[in-house]
Amino acid sequence: MAKGHGDIGGLSAGHIKPRHQACRGFVGTFAAVKVHHTFGAAKAQPCQGVDDGAYPLRTLQPVMPGGRCVAIHLRQECRQVRATQHRFHLMRQRQGLLCRPAGQYTRMHHQAAVFEQGHGLVAQPVQQGGAVWRAEDVVQCVAAALAAYTMCGGQQAQVVVAEDAAGCTAQRYHAAQHCKTLYCVFVFDDSLLPALPPADRRVEFICQSVTELDEAIRHAADRPQAGLITRRGLPQEIIPALASQLGAGAVFCNDDDEPAALARDAQVARSLKAEGRVLLRSKDHRIFARDEVLTQSLSPFSVFTPYKNAWLKKVTPFYLSSYPSERDLPAKLADRPEADRQRMPTAVELGFAPDTLQGLRLPTGESGARQLLADFLPRLPQYKAARDFPALKGPSYLSVHLRFGTVSIRELARLAHEAAHHSDGSDAGREGAATWLSELIWRDFYFQILAHHPHVIERSFKPAYDVIEWDTGAEADALFTAWCEGRTGYPLVDAAMRQINTSGYMHNRLRMVVASFLVKDLGIDWRRGEAYFAEKLNDFDLAANNGGWQWAASTGCDAQTWFRIFNPITQSEKFDADGKFIARYVPEVAQLPAKLRHAPWLAKPLDLLKAGIALGSSYPYPIVDHAVAREKTLARYGILKKDS
Repeated sequence: MAKGHGDIGGLSAGHIKPRHQACRGFVGTFAAVKVHHTFGAAKAQPCQGVDDGAYPLRTLQPVMPGGRCVAIHLRQECRQVRATQHRFHLMRQRQGLLCRPAGQYTRMHHQAAVFEQGHGLVAQPVQQGGAVWRAEDVVQCVAAALAAYTMCGGQQAQVVVAEDAAGCTAQRYHAAQHCKTLYCVFVFDDSLLPALPPADRRVEFICQSVTELDEAIRHAADRPQAGLITRRGLPQEIIPALASQLGAGAVFCNDDDEPAALARDAQVARSLKAEGRVLLRSKDHRIFARDEVLTQSLSPFSVFTPYKNAWLKKVTPFYLSSYPSERDLPAKLADRPEADRQRMPTAVELGFAPDTLQGLRLPTGESGARQLLADFLPRLPQYKAARDFPALKGPSYLSVHLRFGTVSIRELARLAHEAAHHSDGSDAGREGAATWLSELIWRDFYFQILAHHPHVIERSFKPAYDVIEWDTGAEADALFTAWCEGRTGYPLVDAAMRQINTSGYMHNRLRMVVASFLVKDLGIDWRRGEAYFAEKLNDFDLAANNGGWQWAASTGCDAQTWFRIFNPITQSEKFDADGKFIARYVPEVAQLPAKLRHAPWLAKPLDLLKAGIALGSSYPYPIVDHAVAREKTLARYGILKKDS
């Protein structure tokens, strides 16, 4: 939504109903740690690479003894979550660093560790056997497939579950390091698929990306018998059963901080544990996890700028480096069981409409992400100046790929960080890169907000704002429908809504404009808009979507001040001065002179006649007077001052 989301691309997957059925990841990713043979206080050390090097240790950090594989159960906050809350878990980013549990900052590897909801730190032997790599939701499935492509290795057979369409690099790397045999698995989650619209573009995106991943796995192994194992059903049932069937000792996947995902992963971990197996999760879709960037008082940030400053201070090349996940992959990829050597399913075979991506400039899979990235990098110097103008080719259009993991967040952040600090680059180049990096940091920020404040799924980040009374009833429903269908009478708002309806993409600036219009011009609950975006956006992500909507509604962290209300006319005049974007999506007003397209009701009758416009017939009058609506909004939010 608003900040740090639409700028980096334009696709998503998610909610269908009143926004609560979001789509998110599967099981996290297994992580491996090297266990030291002494117990004591570690001294701070610099990082020296990702492979077999020294890893940073916090001063006075306890180091667990051990000379064998252990399973480490990470304490996580137990939260009550409705199982129906999240519908569609979309693919996670393909590459990522090892997840750090709360209070554990050591970056070591060579022995397996499982992070599981539960009881603190408990050592347990790791069973010898196979490793399973799994990907859940359709979206997750894509991720699983990709992740599986590079995950296997060590002394055991392992299952790698991919949560993104490109594959989980961290998962693959650690699995390959610690497992002898690796199976790659992708699960189409039946707790999510049935709730999605029949013509959901995200499903086709995932299917095509998973197909590419499967081909990449078989190419890496140089055997047609290798490849991705796909399943459809409930991950909580499929993964433990598949691990047992394959004789896997561990399952590797990406972590996920969404409440529904935490509950799911905990169930998978319990089922695996009951059979002597482990679930190992890695950080692979963000740069820093929930507890890696904190205030001096060790509390989470609630304002972006201080978070960004702390993020930039903490980041080093180590955090932005890639895992050599493909290095040991070919020798450890196992052949699929004969019954699983079928081709990847299509969207139609999953029960969805065909060709939903036809006509959209949205290349799929890792190859598609590479194509978009190659197109964007030469435009990076213009990013800061062009990103707010929907008629210009300003954004990277990589947001869908970030959402489904077909591009690495670490790679993008590394490119942005290096360009922003390149001494030989132009001022525009450095400024463009710094702005792009800032948008990528917004992703991490919203992830950690959701992780630490899961109540935002249902309520305002700021509890005081829950007292606001939104308009309801037949009139409000009619206004909401007009907003959804792009019939508000405000051309820029209508153009933006028609863009999302026809393509699943909406420019970031316009996400803020239409959100402000729904909440502060129409007086409608932000949650209704959030749910609509969750259903329509190709790049839907629960954390970013929720954060953006609460920003626009002034109910969230680092929110727009409530008495600042976007004027849809001035926004149109400023960011689409020539009316080119409006003309593309609202052809009814395209024949008007550019300066009149922003507010056609203000045009002279002769101008309307020449343009073939009959207000109220060919194009609607404004459904609300902005000036009047603004005063109502100020009064609506004014209750906050009375209560204080």
